[in-house]
Amino acid sequence: MSTDMKSYDYLWTTERADWVLVKTPRAIAPVIYNRSSRRVLLIEDNDLYAAVVTEMKNAGIEVFDSIPQ
Repeated sequence: MSTDMKSYDYLWTTERADWVLVKTPRAIAPVIYNRSSRRVLLIEDNDLYAAVVTEMKNAGIEVFDSIPQ
């Protein structure tokens, strides 16, 4: 795992209960969403973003069609 990826591993390890992926009609990839703080995590590097989303999916992070209640 790259150094950049390591800085995001909390998404699928220590804080995995807070983070989910949400599909949106306008985005190609799902949005990384924190259901506790109700905030979206933005990652400007598209390749890193795709790798983080893939890792989250591989770790079993839930994917929703809309923002969970």
